[in-house]
Formats: sequence, C-alpha cells, structure tokens
Amino acid sequence: MRIKKFWIAVITGLPFTLYFVFCLFFYFFQECFLFLPKKLDANFKFRFPYLYQEVNLQSSDNEAVLNNLWFKVPNSKGVVLFFHGNAGNLARWGSMAQDFCRRGFDVFIHDYRTYGKSTGSLSQENLFSDAQLCYDFIKKQYKNKKVPIIIYGRSIGTGVATYLASKNETAKLILETPYNNMKDLINTYTKLIPTELLLRFSLPSDEYIAEVKCPVYILHGTQDETVPYILGKKLAERAGKKAKFYTIQEGEHNNLATFATYQAYLDRILAK
Repeated sequence: MRIKKFWIAVITGLPFTLYFVFCLFFYFFQECFLFLPKKLDANFKFRFPYLYQEVNLQSSDNEAVLNNLWFKVPNSKGVVLFFHGNAGNLARWGSMAQDFCRRGFDVFIHDYRTYGKSTGSLSQENLFSDAQLCYDFIKKQYKNKKVPIIIYGRSIGTGVATYLASKNETAKLILETPYNNMKDLINTYTKLIPTELLLRFSLPSDEYIAEVKCPVYILHGTQDETVPYILGKKLAERAGKKAKFYTIQEGEHNNLATFATYQAYLDRILAK
C-alpha cells in the first residue's frame, strides 16, 4: 500500500516538478530565447557599398570590447544611432545603413555584447550602459558639427533605443516593429511563464517613452508574426501626441524596407 501511495505521489507531482524545472531553465537561460547572436572572427572584414570605419569601445565596466560600424557620407545632414534586432551581427545589420546613407545621413551601428566581434556577457543593465557609451561617443564626435542625432531601434533594439532617448537629447526617435514591453511580447507566445517573477530583460519601453521629449515615429507591419502589430499600437498610444504611427499594410517583421510605403515614410520622417 505504501509503495502504491509513493507512485501516486510521484505521478501527480511530476507535472509540477517539470514546470518548476522549466521556469528555472527560463530564468537562467532566457538569453537563449531572446537573443540569437552570431560570433565573428576578430579578423573578419566587412564589405559594404558605403565608406565605414570600425570603432571598438571599451565598456564602462571594463568587461567587454564593443564593436561598432560608423558609416560616413560627405556633408552629412545628421547621424543615425542604430540598435539592431536580436539575430545575427553587424555583417548582416550593416546593410541597413544604406537606407540612411543614400539620404545623406551618417550611421553608427552597435553590436551588442556576445554579437559579432563584441565580447562580454548580456544583461539589461549592460545593454543600456553600452547604448549610453555609444551615444556619448557620437555626441563627442559631432559636437562641433551641430548636426542632429537620431536614435533608431529595430525589433528588440527598440527597447534599448527608447531607454536611451528617455535619458538623452535626441532629434528624433524612430522605432521599427517595436513592442510595448517584453512581458506582453512573451505573453503573446505563452501564458505559462510567470514573467513578473522571472523576466530579467523586461525592456519596458512603455515606461521609458513617457520620458522621451523628442518626436517619436513608429513603423509596423500588419502581418508581423514576431512582434504583433497591436504591441506597436499600444506603445504609440502610451507615447501620446508626440508619436506618429505608420502602418505598412501586409508588412511582416523582416521585410518593411522592401515596401514603397516604408521608404516614403522614411523620406517624410528624415525630412522633418
């Protein structure tokens, strides 16, 4: 009888044990779910159609060397500080500079820790402090040129961009396929994770955007299955009158730049 009760206890308790293990795994390894970095050899040579300079910055905590690409055009109208999505590295994301360079803007694109040639380890605190380091570098480089600094975030980078814009002077904040916060984004995929307790990368753009002083421009596709369109709308609503929301009909998460409407909206935004 005791043996039977033992096995009943084991069987009935197994789902709870497995759930507990799953939650522990998510807490300690959530970087594996949220970030998909791809490393590059230190000697890797980037190839892009626009002139660029590699810039390596020592992190403020001295734990990491941060690799960045700085694209320059003659007589630039301003500089775009670009925070990319969660997959790949600068070998992929550097190509995004062309949309701004051909419109007369310099571009500074940052690779997060563990991405490409950047070293160190990921944390929300590190994402934010590294973004500030990039901003401070750019501000120093352009202090005598009196050109605007535009902060641009894409996908997961929108949380970093919004935080940075809430703490610094910037001419514009442009957000492509943003979420309002990481908790709501994860909850669109699964309700099983108690995100309030376990999420170490909350990236609450909806909190930070209230402190942003500059105009905010949000671009989102209606067919985005990675970051649902409704989350971008929620962020725009939280931003209030300082935000303009641009809908790309039929746009998905990774193809907005291929739409003529996106290019027309970008023309309009950068001309302001």
